[in-house]
Amino acid sequence: MRTAPVILALLLVSVLSWPPLAAAQPSTAFTYQGYLEDGGAPADGAYDFRFTLYDDRDTGTLIAGPVTSSSVSVAEGLYDVQVDFGGAPGLWEGARWLEVEARPSGGSFTTLGPRTELLAVPRAQALPGLRTSPAADATWGASTNVEGGWAGNTITAGVVAATVSGGGSEDSGTLYPNRVTDHYGTVGGGQANRAGDDDGILHDARYGTVSGGANNTASGFGATISGGVGSTASGQWATVGGGTANAASADYATVGGGDGNAASVDYATVGGGSGNMAKADYATVGGGSGNEASSQLAGVGSGVGNVASGLQARIGGGNGNAASGSGATVGGGEANTASGLLAHVGGGSSNEASGETATVGGGNGNTASGDFTTVSGGEDHTANAENATIGGGFNSTASGRYSTISGGYGHTASNFTATVGGGHTNVASGQYATVPGGRENQAGGYASFAGGTFGKVRSASEVGGGDTDGDEGTFLWADNSSFSQFISDGPDQFLVRASGGTTFYSDTQASTGVRLNPGSGSWTSASSRALKTDFAPLDVHAVLRSVARLDLQSWRYRTEPVDVRHLGPVAEEFYALFGLGRSAETIATVDADGVALAAIQALHEQLRQQQAEIERLRAEIDTLRAER
Repeated sequence: MRTAPVILALLLVSVLSWPPLAAAQPSTAFTYQGYLEDGGAPADGAYDFRFTLYDDRDTGTLIAGPVTSSSVSVAEGLYDVQVDFGGAPGLWEGARWLEVEARPSGGSFTTLGPRTELLAVPRAQALPGLRTSPAADATWGASTNVEGGWAGNTITAGVVAATVSGGGSEDSGTLYPNRVTDHYGTVGGGQANRAGDDDGILHDARYGTVSGGANNTASGFGATISGGVGSTASGQWATVGGGTANAASADYATVGGGDGNAASVDYATVGGGSGNMAKADYATVGGGSGNEASSQLAGVGSGVGNVASGLQARIGGGNGNAASGSGATVGGGEANTASGLLAHVGGGSSNEASGETATVGGGNGNTASGDFTTVSGGEDHTANAENATIGGGFNSTASGRYSTISGGYGHTASNFTATVGGGHTNVASGQYATVPGGRENQAGGYASFAGGTFGKVRSASEVGGGDTDGDEGTFLWADNSSFSQFISDGPDQFLVRASGGTTFYSDTQASTGVRLNPGSGSWTSASSRALKTDFAPLDVHAVLRSVARLDLQSWRYRTEPVDVRHLGPVAEEFYALFGLGRSAETIATVDADGVALAAIQALHEQLRQQQAEIERLRAEIDTLRAER
């Protein structure tokens, strides 16, 4: 036979139960109500109970009793017994502990649990093991403390309005009491928990709460620990939700759970995980392991070994990332660093954004070290000048302000707004220079363009002679027919190496145009009958007469050097005489050729007629000679 744990036994104490006013003396009896188990089940039947009063919980001096109540009816474990130790002088002076024994009627008595302290409070009600006591403080007033659970649980003398609901234990001689050491403290249960700082000042750590768990201490003003093991909440209104060995050591700091986490500065928060630290005002670590938010408003969402040390810096997750610049962000990945003001690394591995508002989207081993620079991805890129951009690829460098490399391998854009679109080992070293792609091209001149394969527009140093812009304005295209470089030799050129020929079309169907055939030195024009219409007869003699009227002179274009000469008509006169072409300011080569051919035809006809006349006259002469 045994009782349920002490907390299951209900004790109603009526030390001073006043009778009607006409009574001469108050009753000294009280009612003991409890719950009894026999063989692990609620007891039923008749049982004898024996009550003895002592002045100590464990040994002490016998004060009164034993008093026996026989054949008490127990139904479904519940019973109540009237107990009266009489009214001897001094009976209730000092501490009094009640020992209860029980047996089936006629059997041997068994002691039911530890002794229960009796408190002389009029009409007080308490569970066996749940003790109530009045408490008063000159500043904090009078109130009642409630102390339950294991008898070794304590409320420090002088503390008011404290509660220990239960818990506490003793194991192999080691005591694990729950304690309240400051006003208004509460321990809900568990073992070896403490609400208050236990420094002898009863009000400085008031309102502390430990709901349960083991070895937890809520020593800050208004601090709370919900459960777990070995945690501390030492800051004012600090909170630990649970977990193991967590610490909320600053005002309003919070640790939600996990293991070995620390929120050590005002308003810092660690949600969970293991070994995380929020070390600055309003810093936050959501979870993960070994993460640290060490600057004001910094945050780490999760991951392992991440450190957000810049003001308002953020790390979403990943492993071994660092956000040390103010407002810097690392989304995730591994071993990434955002050290510039408002710098950002999205992910990837071993990337660094060290310039102001610099960005690395991802990839591996990329560096954005200039202000406002961007490396979107790829591997081993460096954007180290203001507003430089690299889209992706491998091992490229954008070192000119506002320079751009879209992708590819091994490129360099080293001057202001220089651009490389892609390809392999291209260089845009002139200001505003462009290499769209291809292989081993160089646009070295100011606003130059080099594309294809092994095309090179010379830079200033390659031109020499104090030149500052290289072959500026030159457009160069090199085909893939040779591994030798196709190199510019002056500024503002349009150079094309096309061993397969070059064609310019002037219509949307690509049927009309001009072509420079492979190996040729002259243009051929589209002239098929199928491409022509509106044919009309021509008076070639009239053309010849108009040609004869042309003012043909030697001249040069105004934009050409003085030693350059040309021969021919002016367009206005040509158009007035022949009405050919689109404009009075231009002469199409096809028209000039046509006029020349028509004039030749007319001359040919004249020569034929003249030759016929010559032959006729020659025959007449021969006849005259013969007649002589």
